[in-house]
This record gives sequence, structure tokens and C-alpha cells, in this order.
Amino acid sequence: MNNPLVSVCITTYQHKDFIAQCLEGVLMQRTTFGYEIIIGEDASTDGTREICLSYAARYPDKIKLILRNREDVIFIDGKPTGRYNFIENLKAAQGKYIALCEGDDYWIDTYKLQKQVDFLESNPSYAICSGNTEILLPNGEKKLKELPYWKDKYEGIDLVSTYNFIPTPSVVFRKEHLDLNNINLLKVPFADLYVWLMLAERGSIKILEDTISCYRVHQGGLWSGRSQLQQHKMYVSFYKILKTDFNSKYSRISKSRIKKLKIAILKTKLSEFMSRFRVLVNF
Repeated sequence: MNNPLVSVCITTYQHKDFIAQCLEGVLMQRTTFGYEIIIGEDASTDGTREICLSYAARYPDKIKLILRNREDVIFIDGKPTGRYNFIENLKAAQGKYIALCEGDDYWIDTYKLQKQVDFLESNPSYAICSGNTEILLPNGEKKLKELPYWKDKYEGIDLVSTYNFIPTPSVVFRKEHLDLNNINLLKVPFADLYVWLMLAERGSIKILEDTISCYRVHQGGLWSGRSQLQQHKMYVSFYKILKTDFNSKYSRISKSRIKKLKIAILKTKLSEFMSRFRVLVNF
């Protein structure tokens, strides 16, 4: 792990059934450069920590395991998050580049890191390199996460005006463009999207056509495990922060999104009320 070119940052909590596949996907990488694996284990109680300890013992030259505790958990909108774990992993990274993979996701391309680093090394005006990602549904079905359109480079406005089409396990980015002291990192609902926008201030985004990673949808997922109402409220919180951030460049579109989301929240609440009402009437 001396002078690694890439730091692979993995945050994991209650991922007993998934973390081994995540780590195997990283360990199978074939590269011409050195890379380190930083695992932030957030005090799981389901056996995840024991699996991480086993891997760290087997690969001491590759894996740096950091054992967190629940006392450091950061609450956002009243909910516990893995934000402290995420930020501290980034701070511990020694590489010029950082790759992300949460403990319930995994990589499927043996040359994922090599392809992305090769691109970034040859294209200094780009800050992020991503790629196509499979979505693994709870029933075992897989589908390809499709981008809204194709072009040679994307900018931050593309993410804000459409949706966050960059899956977390797909990215490699330049560490030098991060500002880990940014106070909003401690309170925005979506740390990944906020980081993409932060990086997009310093360079463009490249999407490779290769399918390189897999995002797992499951009930315990931080996003997929939320109700539609909760998801809407999280986006409102995000756009309220974004409205005044980045020199207000996203202010107009943030205001528009907040208005639409509030209407969606009212419709969702009405639908839930009517469902409960029908149940009471039938009872």
C-alpha cells in the first residue's frame, strides 16, 4: 500500500450477505499500478465486521480496515447515516484517485480501475470517470441503468436538470478536487450527488460505454429501502441546500424542483390517506 495510485473506499454497515462479493470484485482488479482498499466498517451487528476482519487478515498488504463505532454517527433530517464513515474514508485515502463501492454493491469488470485511470491520466480536464452499471433487483433480475442521453462529456447541470445518473459503485475521481471541509457535506441527504457536483466545478464527467459495476436494490438499502414519501422529502432537503450553494448557479432549477416535489408529496399523502380510509370503510 506504499504510494497507491488509487484508493478504493468502501463503506459498509449490516452487509453480511453482500460484503464478500463487494471485496472480491475489488480484489480481482488487474492493474499496472498499485491500489489500496479502505474499508470503513460502521459497527455492524450482523456479522459484517467479522467478515471484514477475515479479509483484512488475508490481505494485509492491500486492505486497510478502519473499525468505526456508532457514537460517531451523523444524523441528517433526524435519521442516522453513514456520513461520518464516508467522509473519514475519503480523508484516509492516499491515492491520487478515489474509487467508491458501498458494501452492498460490487464490480463486474476485472479491468474497471485500469480503464478509468487510463482515461483520467490521458484527459486532465475531466474530474470524474463513470461507466454503465447493472441494477440487481430483489428478485434476482438484472437490468442496465441507462443514461438519459449520450455525449462525450457531462457537466454538473446535466445531473441537476435530469437526475443523478452516476451510480456510486461506478466512479473513479480525482482526490485533489475534493473539499472535505465543506460544511454541507455534513447535512446534504445525498453525499454522492453532492460530491459529483463538487467535482464538476473543477472538471468534466466522462461516462464509459463499458458495463463495469452492479448496484443492488434491497430492503435494507439506504435509498431503495425508503418509501416514496421519504425519498421526496430527502430531495426537497437536498434542493434547499443546493439553491444557495455553488454561487447559486443551480438556484432557478432547485426552486422549480422543490415546487414539483411539494406537489408530489401532497399527492402521495393524499393517496396514503385514501388507502387507509378505504381499509377502514371495508373493515
